[in-house]
Amino acid sequence: MSVENELTAELHSRRFTNFDRRRIHRAQSQVYEHEITAYLVNSQIIGSSLVGVVFGHINKGPHGRYADGHF
Repeated sequence: MSVENELTAELHSRRFTNFDRRRIHRAQSQVYEHEITAYLVNSQIIGSSLVGVVFGHINKGPHGRYADGHF
């Protein structure tokens, strides 16, 4: 039996509100023990996944993803 691994994703963009920008600025001003690769805004947990709008994603490839394909 063959199982196909298929992912369909819709990529959207949005403008951040002033509230979002203040929260992001505060988070960027903090000192963290580990490297922060991105910040999530308006995030929510759905099942066992965290979904949100990504801000400041570093080390992304030409299509906005990491090498392993996650967004």
